[in-house]
Amino acid sequence: VTFLKQSLFEAFVYTFALSIFWLALIVLVELAYLQIEKMEELQKQTKLLEEIAKKL
Repeated sequence: VTFLKQSLFEAFVYTFALSIFWLALIVLVELAYLQIEKMEELQKQTKLLEEIAKKL
């Protein structure tokens, strides 16, 4: 019985760790995606500023 409890506990811990890992992975991907969007926005703004500077 003790062995069964221990293996159940280990399985639970393993599953828990795995889900935490996947959650962290998703968050990292999400953050990277947001960073890419910010960079693209900054590039657009820079181009606009350059065009305005040329007109001046």
